[in-house]
Amino acid sequence: MKNLVFKPYLIFWVTVPFVILMGFIGADNLYQYNFKGVQVILSEINVAILLAIIFELIGAGYWILRVRNRPYSRFLGILHVSLTVGGVLILSLSVLEGQFQTNFIDVPATQILMVVIVAQFLFPVNLWIGYGKDSLIRNN
Repeated sequence: MKNLVFKPYLIFWVTVPFVILMGFIGADNLYQYNFKGVQVILSEINVAILLAIIFELIGAGYWILRVRNRPYSRFLGILHVSLTVGGVLILSLSVLEGQFQTNFIDVPATQILMVVIVAQFLFPVNLWIGYGKDSLIRNN
């Protein structure tokens, strides 16, 4: 477990098959959103594939930092991984249990989703720390 904490790219890459599996399990569910007069209807499998692509890209970003021996904030990495993977896991388990209706998302789900979205801002900050530390040290 200690090795996984220091390899966030593995956590993201391992969760991709589970995310796609959750999408196939609920493939017949449709989500309907109305955003400023534009109605968007998404299938759960499409959302799962999009989330899998995002997880792959985030995992690749952490992997590139590791391959190039760039230091990044482990605290931010652990916080980012736990909020992202934990939030997505809670949301997908809630959807599987049928707690959320397909065309209406209640307040707890929206709050969890907002935490997951805000947690994604930690990733660019962590990339900036990884690539910016050497330049800050060289300039001083």
